[in-house]
Amino acid sequence: VYKRQGIAATTYNTSALFLGGESAAQTLAHREVEGHEPGAGGMSLPDMPEGSHGFGAATRMEEGGPAIYTTGGVITRGGGPAWEDLVRFGVGKGPCGAE
Repeated sequence: VYKRQGIAATTYNTSALFLGGESAAQTLAHREVEGHEPGAGGMSLPDMPEGSHGFGAATRMEEGGPAIYTTGGVITRGGGPAWEDLVRFGVGKGPCGAE
């Protein structure tokens, strides 16, 4: 687990999900998605398609399962270039397609 800044956070059922961010560990924004379930601790989930920091995230239930939407953010540590897309990923039985 990295100490990261500029993460996005959302929820799935009773789990808190923490996405992306930036750190001194690497120049590109992080792609990692981590979850925390109260009483059960942390869980590792599949990465986001692209790294980002300073962005927003939301979880939405869809026919095939939950999907995570992200928007905005920056690709590299310290700023620029910025994402301008709305990204949808993670449709599956659990968050980010986890079984």
